[in-house]
Amino acid sequence: VSNIGNWPDIYMSGKDYDDVWAKRCVNNYNQSVFSFGIDDNIYVYEGMKLINTIKARSKYFSAIHPFPNDTIKNLVSLKKYWVTEPRYREIIYDPYNNLYYRIVHHALKYEKDDETVNEVKDKPWSIMILDSNFKVLNEIKFDSTKYLCFHIIPTSDGILVQQVPDKKDKSIIKLCLFKLVNE
Repeated sequence: VSNIGNWPDIYMSGKDYDDVWAKRCVNNYNQSVFSFGIDDNIYVYEGMKLINTIKARSKYFSAIHPFPNDTIKNLVSLKKYWVTEPRYREIIYDPYNNLYYRIVHHALKYEKDDETVNEVKDKPWSIMILDSNFKVLNEIKFDSTKYLCFHIIPTSDGILVQQVPDKKDKSIIKLCLFKLVNE
């Protein structure tokens, strides 16, 4: 197994962000495209060589905070951290349109007004649409009460996005087709 590249500087700061998994896709040129959860940059590799670093910041991405080490064993604190911190989730290549989709989880207040708490699935989210040169074309915010960001599939007809499961039958995964329109 060969290693590719280095961790972004923010990960080398000695602080814990409870996020160590890079997301990756491969484009039609056999380039590996990497996205990290707390880093605005996208990294493009040909083989083992970094050929481009592109800043692609979400307009919904707020300041990030390290996980407080004094609460590392406290699962409630970890759950709260996951809800209240923004993250770049996935980078998806669309071979039909030669586009990239960067999925963004927005920060969310942990406590609701009714004194219950939010969960990760409640977090607002968006899809950044980037062209083949990683220029941000648009960012579309989705209603997290209707759509989940966990299954997004490019097709020749558009992108399929997972719908929130029906409360009566959660065993069925429903996907909704969104057509891409040039504005």
